[in-house]
Amino acid sequence: MKRKVYIETSIISLAEELIIANILPPKAAADALHIATATLHRQEKITAFFENKGLLLPVICTPEELLGAEYDE
Repeated sequence: MKRKVYIETSIISLAEELIIANILPPKAAADALHIATATLHRQEKITAFFENKGLLLPVICTPEELLGAEYDE
């Protein structure tokens, strides 16, 4: 069964800003929504959770970026 997910307009707006500012390409719209959601819903809690376990919050990047390649649109 599929569930409907309602996304706040503030999250959508922030995700759109990430794309308009060329921080992420349009094909990464789902990633932009994910980043905007984590940011607006207190990513600090996620960071603290991992730090309490002795872990660091991962860097957000593509496999190509991790290997040093540019992100092609």
